[in-house]
Amino acid sequence: MSIKAVLDTNVVVSALLNPAGPPGQILEFVKQGSLTPVISAAVEIQYRKVLCRAKFGFSQTLVDGTVTYLVAKAIRAVPLPQGLDFSKDPDDEVFYNLAASAQAYLVTGNRRHFPDDGIAVTPQELLKLF
Repeated sequence: MSIKAVLDTNVVVSALLNPAGPPGQILEFVKQGSLTPVISAAVEIQYRKVLCRAKFGFSQTLVDGTVTYLVAKAIRAVPLPQGLDFSKDPDDEVFYNLAASAQAYLVTGNRRHFPDDGIAVTPQELLKLF
């Protein structure tokens, strides 16, 4: 059985910066098939936009390979509005709405940005489920 999860961009960035940390372990579970990413067109665009930021220093090859890999492993879903207005950042709502619509977890390093309803979890909290 595989757990479904939307990976917030900060989790993907952290996994690439520190593969040995909890976000890196989450990508290992994707590789093993224990975790199925959930993605939408907007999330894919956000991954590419953020991972290409110069401050991270990721090569275009690494960005393309990572996003292509996640998309290949993912379930595509459409983020449906949940009727919640909790964030000043519309990108946060896209990730949350996608997770809620797909009945998946939202794995984020910024859990405080989201409602406390069990959908948003930190990487450490998700790892406890394995």
